[in-house]
Amino acid sequence: MEPIVSPWFIYLLGVVGSFHFAFGVGFIVLLIVSAVAWIIFGISYGDSYSTEKEEMAKKYIPLLKKMTTWTVIILILGIFVPSKNTMIGMYVANEVTYGRAGKAIEVTKDVKDELKKDVLDIIQALNKKEKEEKAE
Repeated sequence: MEPIVSPWFIYLLGVVGSFHFAFGVGFIVLLIVSAVAWIIFGISYGDSYSTEKEEMAKKYIPLLKKMTTWTVIILILGIFVPSKNTMIGMYVANEVTYGRAGKAIEVTKDVKDELKKDVLDIIQALNKKEKEEKAE
């Protein structure tokens, strides 16, 4: 028998908040480190002689570009990984079809009719009891 909702989906719903937190912290840390590194590099680059500038540029610019690239990647992942509510909505939207919606409407009508009948039966029983009490 196949489960209605995959246990892996339930697990993923539980950890998606941790992903968002990790992406947020990672982005902030990398943003700060990258900004400080670029500032330090800029100050050092401005104070160096021309031969040192070339060596410094060859050595540090690729590293700074990688840090900036990872900062942007983590930001994009943080934006595009769906939240728990979005994932639930996506799952429901995937499972709801016109046929299932029609079946749900039919079942709802049947339940409504049964409830209506039960309420009317209770009201009639109360009225009957009230009349019997008045007759006594």
